[in-house]
Amino acid sequence: LNKMDLLEPGMKGAFQAMRAELLGLHGFVHTVGISAKKGWGMDELLDTVAGHAQEREWEMGGAASHHTVETLALEVTREKLFRRLNQELPYKVEVRPMSVKELKDGSVRIEQAVWVPREEVRKIVVGARGATIGQVGTRARSALQGALQKKVHLILNVKTQSKG
Repeated sequence: LNKMDLLEPGMKGAFQAMRAELLGLHGFVHTVGISAKKGWGMDELLDTVAGHAQEREWEMGGAASHHTVETLALEVTREKLFRRLNQELPYKVEVRPMSVKELKDGSVRIEQAVWVPREEVRKIVVGARGATIGQVGTRARSALQGALQKKVHLILNVKTQSKG
């Protein structure tokens, strides 16, 4: 139940009665009072959800989803690009796989191309002396290593579709 920060101190009893009524009406197992704006109750909410979650395979459209290393890497890189560049990134930026190779030491080498529509966009994505794409690569590699539980060598190449 959100917006708990707006509840006046004298209304706590009425709120508890409403909470009990909601539990009975819908068969809820538990309710959690939160204020998303102020962060109140968020730990309790996460603990409650995690306590009721069941471990199972990911589903997409009712069917189990088995991501390959290639598709996982594409999604992670795309997400890190959007998080790093936020409003600066045009929707036409595309991450494409170039290669994925398991190495003898058990690590994986992933090479991807980040395609941008124009040279001006390439400059934004690369950043001063490669700083922006370097940050994206570092964050994506870290996330992939956590997900894959192995060392990842991630190579990102920024390419321009047109010279204009």
